[in-house]
Amino acid sequence: MGTFEVLKSHEWPLVKNFLPAVGFLLASSLTVAAVADDEHWFGTVFPAKAVSVKSELDGIVESLDVVIGEIVASGQALASLDIEELTTQLTRSSAELRRAQAQVTEEESMVELRDAELHRRRIAGFSISQEELGMAEQLFAAAKAKLAAAQAHLEAVQADHELLLLTQRRTFIVAPIDGVVQERRVRAGDRISAGETMFEIVSPDDLYVRFAIPERARQPVELGQTVWLDGSVAAEVVAIAPGANAVTGLIVAEARLQQAALDLLGRGVRVSPENSEPLSGSGLVLQ
Repeated sequence: MGTFEVLKSHEWPLVKNFLPAVGFLLASSLTVAAVADDEHWFGTVFPAKAVSVKSELDGIVESLDVVIGEIVASGQALASLDIEELTTQLTRSSAELRRAQAQVTEEESMVELRDAELHRRRIAGFSISQEELGMAEQLFAAAKAKLAAAQAHLEAVQADHELLLLTQRRTFIVAPIDGVVQERRVRAGDRISAGETMFEIVSPDDLYVRFAIPERARQPVELGQTVWLDGSVAAEVVAIAPGANAVTGLIVAEARLQQAALDLLGRGVRVSPENSEPLSGSGLVLQ
């Protein structure tokens, strides 16, 4: 089934994302190398929550069922693993389980037989000796002991078999949440280790844009202000870094998208103040 880890991609303070270099590295691992002008800025759309899906087992990727950008539902198959010798182990375990079940059935029949024999001798009264009665009692006790041993063995075999079945279930990697496949780090045929990340899935329900503003912008951004992504998607400013980067003179801000915009996820977008027209032409560099 795979394990998963929630990645906190929306962290504050934003000043953590600054690097002393030309431009700066955003938490989304994208570098802003240029700003268009004082009224139009460049940003990257990212999710508030991402989930890293990891393998619980060592094995070989047998199949991949999704592609990057695909929308998936919780529980949907993402991939399957081929675990060496698991099929052989399951076959042997199934056979051992059948033998253990048959042994219990046989010992139950023997207990019933010895119990019936003991009952006949008891009702016979003085027609049988105490020695014969004692022997019947011993045989009945021995049959019950063998049944208890067979039942204990069956329980142990069942436990081992269930562990193998659990391992088999873990070879099927499924989506832990509804979302979009943002990363797929494996290919069919790859050998992977337990704990290795195979996919990253993001929730498209809560998206943000992180963008850069010149410190001396003619139209400064304020908390609660509406900005526009590519001139069409509204977002409310929810965080602004307390100061500009000493090298670039840029201030980082974040805004929460006010509508679904799955097509913008992971993309670079132009961010404009409220009521501004989208910028035409180039002048922005995404590295």
